[in-house]
Amino acid sequence: MGAKIYNFSLSKLKALGVYIEEHLADTFIQHYRRFTCVPIFSIKKKDGCLCFVVYYQGLNKVMVSN
Repeated sequence: MGAKIYNFSLSKLKALGVYIEEHLADTFIQHYRRFTCVPIFSIKKKDGCLCFVVYYQGLNKVMVSN
């Protein structure tokens, strides 16, 4: 899957770290040992916080169904 890597601002990078840590702790997401590039983007909400969105169609293209 070809993807470009874009730099995050420091605030977005910190918010992404918090998002990942919270969702790993809740087991909503899990560590994955295979190197896979999954597109994500962030949307600024009305209250000023960032909402991260995963592009699941891109993820589904590289996942193998059982």
